[in-house]
Amino acid sequence: MTALSAALAAMDKATPGPWIAKLCLGGSYVIDNTLPENKGLVRNIAEVSGHLSTSKDAALIAAAPDMAAWIKKALPWVEIRAERLRTLLILARAEKDEAYVELIADASEELAALDALLAEAKGEGKC
Repeated sequence: MTALSAALAAMDKATPGPWIAKLCLGGSYVIDNTLPENKGLVRNIAEVSGHLSTSKDAALIAAAPDMAAWIKKALPWVEIRAERLRTLLILARAEKDEAYVELIADASEELAALDALLAEAKGEGKC
C-alpha cells in the first residue's frame, strides 16, 4: 500500500470534512471540524506547531478531505484516458505506418505515466 492509497482509504473512516485550521495562542494551529453538520463529532483533529512552515502545513492538513474527494473524482477520468490510449496504441501499431512512430512513442510514454499514477493511487506495486 502506498502513502496515497492509504490516505485515500483512511479518508472514508476519518472525521468528515471540511476541516479548518484555527490559529491558537503561541502560534500553533489546531485542525478542527466546527461546521454545524459535524456537531458531536471529534474535534481538534490535529495540532501543528513548532516550525516556520506551521501555517502552510496546517492549511495543507485542513485541505485533506477536499483533496481526497477531488482525487477520487479524478481517478475514473484517468482510467478512461488510459483505456483510450491503449485503444489508440492498438490501432496505431496495427497500421505499421512510419507516420505513427512519434504518436506511438508519445502515447506509450503517457500511458506508462498514467498506469503508474493509477497503481500508486490503488496501492499496487509497492510494499
